Amino acid sequence: MIVAAHPAPPLPESMDDWRAGLQWIAEQCSVLGPDVIIAGDLNSTVDHLDLGHCQDAAAQADAAATGTWPSTAPAWLASPIDHVLAGSVWAVLDARVITPSAPGGTDHRPIVTVLEAR
Repeated sequence: MIVAAHPAPPLPESMDDWRAGLQWIAEQCSVLGPDVIIAGDLNSTVDHLDLGHCQDAAAQADAAATGTWPSTAPAWLASPIDHVLAGSVWAVLDARVITPSAPGGTDHRPIVTVLEAR
């Protein structure tokens, strides 16, 4: 099962919503089973995510420190808040953050992830 997620940002007026969104993601990693894939702008670094039974693809591929937002900042300075989380059925073959050569109408850098069923 593939789930697209985009919890509220961690702004002073929406911290409860942000925490609830991150909790919902952790629950999906547990409830939906080992074949789940969750992807999106999770408005959180891996330090704030409870991955449950999921793994962060970028962390598995040693790319978790590459920033995805904002794309106007250098990747080494930007925040890595966009993720692909995968259940235990999936092996991460590769994950990388792409810096497009032309603007794409978003302020996020994309993540390309290659998964293989174990």
